[in-house]
Amino acid sequence: VTVTASFTYTNASPALVTTHTRTDTTTVGDAALRLQKAVDKAQALPGEVLTYTITYTNTSSKPLTSLVITDATPVFSTFDTASCGTPPTGLTCTTPAAPTTAPPLGGTGPIIWGFTGSLLPGASSSVAFTVRVDS
Repeated sequence: VTVTASFTYTNASPALVTTHTRTDTTTVGDAALRLQKAVDKAQALPGEVLTYTITYTNTSSKPLTSLVITDATPVFSTFDTASCGTPPTGLTCTTPAAPTTAPPLGGTGPIIWGFTGSLLPGASSSVAFTVRVDS
């Protein structure tokens, strides 16, 4: 995708003309990774902990590499913990250390799980994080 913006101001002497071009590359692959998110409670009181689980599955016939899963702390909650679960054979996950990032305890923001290796066809596992509902 290329976006070009031009600006001309004719009341200036000499006329002001500027052009800016920005190229943004978006790679769209096939729908090979299925993500399903669940929470352990339908309702929670202030101070209670909610556990979110994201199940990931390779639905294609080829191994998936460079896998990254990103989520964020929900509104009105703060970060507590994050975990990788048990990755399937051939895949390694790291949580709150490089290449995975998470907010500090009691913070808010993105939670990113980075994986090395390959998620084989049909393989599935899950990552999880907990948050505390704001008072």
